[in-house]
Amino acid sequence: MPLEKETKWIDPDINQIGEIKSMFEIYPDTEMDAYTVKLENDPYKPNRYKYYYPELEQELLF
Repeated sequence: MPLEKETKWIDPDINQIGEIKSMFEIYPDTEMDAYTVKLENDPYKPNRYKYYYPELEQELLF
């Protein structure tokens, strides 16, 4: 995988989480909508969610 295609990870704080969730309400049916995956197998934070924004080529993890 080329370096420029490596996934960018963000670990948002509480305020950023609210801002990110608001993006889902603003862009519910567009390319800005994210694919959501619950990380069931994460032993450290089992309730974390991963959001992938295709248009931003970015994943958000919290």
